[in-house]
Amino acid sequence: MIKAIIFDADGTLYKTRTADAYKKQFEFLEEKTGKKSEKIEARWKKVKDNVLKYDAKNPEKRKREFITTQTLIRLGIDPKRSENLAKMSLKIFWTHVLKDLKHEKDVKKVVSRLGKKYELVVASDEFRKNLNAKLNKILGDWKNYFKFLITPDIVKEMKPSKKYYEKVLKKLRLGRNEVIVVGNSWENDLKPAKEMGIKTVLINDKIEGEPVHWIKNMKELEKIV
Repeated sequence: MIKAIIFDADGTLYKTRTADAYKKQFEFLEEKTGKKSEKIEARWKKVKDNVLKYDAKNPEKRKREFITTQTLIRLGIDPKRSENLAKMSLKIFWTHVLKDLKHEKDVKKVVSRLGKKYELVVASDEFRKNLNAKLNKILGDWKNYFKFLITPDIVKEMKPSKKYYEKVLKKLRLGRNEVIVVGNSWENDLKPAKEMGIKTVLINDKIEGEPVHWIKNMKELEKIV
């Protein structure tokens, strides 16, 4: 019997659009450093690709603060100034991310109704501060809907990782057959859960992997749990 639902966040409860946020961030850095925004962006992508290649599971190196700071250092900016500029530019970045955040119109109602029947939890590899801001943007106060959040700040590892679900099961004191995981990525969200014997629901426009259920929107979730 299912007693709890574990949700991924980005791509599942909402969709993050970053094009304008990146544009504003790199324009700010161009103004402050005199380096062309195109050059900053190109170097940023190289640093990010390098992190994903060699340190993909390391939360500290996956942080935008780290990648942006390293980008500026490699462009010849003093390390301390690079760190400060990274923080300032990311305030701009997140302001625009929140402004452009997209979600299904019924997500709040669906989560509210499900919360009356099940314990709801979010297990996301977004860092807690940013996850808080996004969830509050679409739900008001996320604590009115979800029992707790599991993030890289707690797990000390990025997805894909079984540790996210191990943490949830321990905190809820439930067995693997008593929870279900809902996510938009087979590899990142669902495959580790399935390998643990946990039921899975893929929410995506197209099928991928081997989830127990495949749905295209949040409203369909109420029909299968």
